[in-house]
Amino acid sequence: MPYGLIDFAQESGRAGRDGEAVASFILLEENWYTQESKLRSSRDQDWSVDELKMIAFVYTEGCRRLVLGKYFDGDSPQDCKSGDMERCDRCCSGVSDWTRSQKEMAEERHMVQETLHQIAIGCPVCWVTSALGFGPNTGRVHTPWSQACTQRETVDRTGSTGGKLSMSEVDCDQFRARIRYVEAANACHRCGISQKLCHTREAEGQCQWPKIAPAILRLATAYDAGREIITKAGYTGDMNDWTAYALWLGQKHSRRLWLELVSNSMIVISGFLLHCQGRMNLEPWEFDPESDGVGDLMDEIWGSDEIWSSGAVAPARVTGVREAHATDRDGEPAESGTHDADGEFAE
Repeated sequence: MPYGLIDFAQESGRAGRDGEAVASFILLEENWYTQESKLRSSRDQDWSVDELKMIAFVYTEGCRRLVLGKYFDGDSPQDCKSGDMERCDRCCSGVSDWTRSQKEMAEERHMVQETLHQIAIGCPVCWVTSALGFGPNTGRVHTPWSQACTQRETVDRTGSTGGKLSMSEVDCDQFRARIRYVEAANACHRCGISQKLCHTREAEGQCQWPKIAPAILRLATAYDAGREIITKAGYTGDMNDWTAYALWLGQKHSRRLWLELVSNSMIVISGFLLHCQGRMNLEPWEFDPESDGVGDLMDEIWGSDEIWSSGAVAPARVTGVREAHATDRDGEPAESGTHDADGEFAE
């Protein structure tokens, strides 16, 4: 356990300096406080103010951010509910909330992978238009691009945008050529999907989803739901400016997706595909028939609207406590405690 709250705040703050939401944990040995107090008493050594604040931070039953605020901000402390920031484990449901979020992320990731496999069987345009109810194919069967697909050439834009959007293979290929993925985005430079999902990261692995990403990214601009997802992901440009849109898609997103660094394009792809699956009633997300349901879905996937700021970095989450079991130096079970940023055990 760090002995001072100042040192702890500096160390945990480094993990979130790029605007990412991070979880920081501290691991405590069994009876740590009692043993340390006895040792200090025998040495006639008092706790410093900084150390006492650290103890208050760890053992508080209330908001951890409020403890930080009272120490560092003086007369104007903020708790988790008073500012635009992530909540600590005391203000949400702690370990159970963390465990549940891990399960939800795994399910979402699996669904996106399965959806990509479905689309790879045939035409992305047919799949999306069928899912959203705009195409003649009301079922889940879609014509492969290798055949004479009549749906891929153009789609109708919805909402105030109106008009037609070309979805020809030539236009999709040209659009893909405009996207330049930065190294930090961890995207496959062939398909544009996260390298954590694409097989190209494996030895002699081949890209299993070629040509899907550019089609999905173009299609998202044709529908109100897709445009809302793109906007919430941080794009502020013109949806018809393919050069600006492509440039933005290739950049690293300001937040992690499924605890991984990804590109802006992966955020759009995952959000739009999950929305399409929801409209197909394949998953238990509920949609208001009077709306497209995007707002609720985005909250379900990435959190509430307060974490979105048109590409601006989001505040890091304050350190939380997670139950963990370890052993002390004699091999005996240690008391539950916390880890440091990124889940590593703190010393």
